[in-house]
Amino acid sequence: ELEAQARDRPGARDSTADAEDESGDGPLSSIEDLNTFLQIDGDNGFNRLSRIASMWTVRHRCPKLFIFYFNCYRHQTRLLVRRPGLAPYVLLSKEGVTQGCPLAMDIYGIALLPMVELLREAEPDLLQPWYADDGSGYGKLVRQRNVYKRLEQIGPDFGYFPAGAKCWLTVPKRMEEEVKQYLADNGLPWQVTQGKRYVGGFIGSEDALSEWIEPKVEDWTFAIERLANAAVRYPQTAYTGLTRSLQCEWQYICRVVEGAERYLEPLEKAIREEFLPALLGVDKAEIDDDLRNLIAHSVKNGGLAIPNPVEAAPLLYKSSVEASSVLVEALRSGGSLNQKAHRECVRQASKSAKTARLATEKASLEEMKGRASRRDKKRLERIQETGAFLTVRPSRRDGTELERDEFRDAVLLRMGLVPKNLPKTCDGCGATFTVEHALTCKTGGLVVMRHDDCRDEFGDIASKATTPSRVTTEPLIHYGGNEPVTRQANGASNTSNNNNSSTRGGEERGDLAIHGFVQRSKTAILDFVITDTDAPSYGHQPSKKVLEKAAKRKKDKYLEACRERRRDFIPMAYSVDGLAGKEARAAEKRLASLLASKWDRPYSEMACFVKTRMSLSIVRSISMLLRGSRSSAWKRRAPDDGVAARASVTSQRW
Repeated sequence: ELEAQARDRPGARDSTADAEDESGDGPLSSIEDLNTFLQIDGDNGFNRLSRIASMWTVRHRCPKLFIFYFNCYRHQTRLLVRRPGLAPYVLLSKEGVTQGCPLAMDIYGIALLPMVELLREAEPDLLQPWYADDGSGYGKLVRQRNVYKRLEQIGPDFGYFPAGAKCWLTVPKRMEEEVKQYLADNGLPWQVTQGKRYVGGFIGSEDALSEWIEPKVEDWTFAIERLANAAVRYPQTAYTGLTRSLQCEWQYICRVVEGAERYLEPLEKAIREEFLPALLGVDKAEIDDDLRNLIAHSVKNGGLAIPNPVEAAPLLYKSSVEASSVLVEALRSGGSLNQKAHRECVRQASKSAKTARLATEKASLEEMKGRASRRDKKRLERIQETGAFLTVRPSRRDGTELERDEFRDAVLLRMGLVPKNLPKTCDGCGATFTVEHALTCKTGGLVVMRHDDCRDEFGDIASKATTPSRVTTEPLIHYGGNEPVTRQANGASNTSNNNNSSTRGGEERGDLAIHGFVQRSKTAILDFVITDTDAPSYGHQPSKKVLEKAAKRKKDKYLEACRERRRDFIPMAYSVDGLAGKEARAAEKRLASLLASKWDRPYSEMACFVKTRMSLSIVRSISMLLRGSRSSAWKRRAPDDGVAARASVTSQRW
């Protein structure tokens, strides 16, 4: 941010015959007028901080923190050096702050405030940002010298000892020799460079920037290739490693270095030609521009949240500049930072950047829908609400891991691709095997297993939100026939015991009964249905409309009967890829509300938890239906000889 706001970066311009002032005011009258950037580092800063001086400063600058600080550091801190089989060495320290202390950065920053203020008073025209023990200055060389000399005088009083050999001065290449001579004449042991890393970013010439960033790009490219190797067997783990860790590294560089996209082309090539083919299990030729564009979208807009580094870099840098504008202005003016205005600026910049990104992705998605086939159009309509399984980290302990085929099959169907290595014919009914047939074939009971897994997952979460005794499976909805009660002459009642199933369904059952789910002292009956919204019989009907009709069929069958017995009825309609119907989504939100109340957790966190668990349940069933066996169940053969027959009879007698 400092680099972006400065009028000229030191050394960024080409060398010229005449040395000129970096501010553009004409030829330099003296080497001391050269604008430079100095980075100052302290010698063992945190361990040498004056504890007494820091306590005094914290007591007056931040009284709320002082009590805790005083209680932690009022005595000498002890460091134990272990010796196997012997008593440990005990090292006592009465200076500095302990490494690992959660408040070490806060204490250190507050403790150095008076020193930084004195330095700024000494040279108010020198831009002086400080971050912990790392100081810096941008301005004329003579002012850099004066500040450093002043720091050597007052720094030890605060426990800050500048390490001259660790200080770096960034200057133009054409002035490097003259600057070195000037430093030698003034006894300044600084290192001279054309560019240097600064708080994760870089300040210096373009050549120095290339020398710094290109090795990083090579390391990131190598890491992507290693993740691609892992993605062959563990695609979910590799995907999480890229989206949650690795790509965050170059995204940070994009935020703090202007023009970083010029160096990131190898990353995009490695992602497109190495990682994505390994992740999806497809040939790299199948990843065309449309598919790569869709993968770059966020999960909410149907993608995998793997953006193109080259295209994303300018937007990241722009949002970073906007978010830091209040902070940069405070540094340049030398005034105090309005923290409320800074936080609001960061929030607004983040919100506007996110809004612009989502609008661009939605426009791209709508453009894809406009030229897609009927089936692909319906898939793109659902894709924004069926990616919850992509947002969770794989964990065997939490039950969120997906097996290789489970993850890959779900992602391929999400992207509109056909999973690989499927059989040619169905082993259950003998029909030609297709994805559509696999998701609906009832032979072998896999469809029933999918239904039961979804029901059991919701029931398990409901038992945690309420109590296990409040949740039952397959509750009765209709109790026998609907025969009227007649009165006999003696006044006794006579009810027909004819349980005729033709009178409104007979002994019908729901899937789950949860007592107190919607209202207190009232039982809710939940009945699950999972529908293939892409079936040819549904034609051009939108997926949500198909789920509404499926839910309506359930309500027409069971709603009135449940109301007669003072029960709530909730149809839980889902698509085969996890799109929830209106009532099912409301039930998930109600369940999240109960969990948030019971566990004292934020509702948004619990809503994500419930949605993700249900999504994982349905995603796992996709692979089961595509690759599970539908052959006849094994049956035990009857005994066919005398010995086996006698053993069978004997066991029955026992």
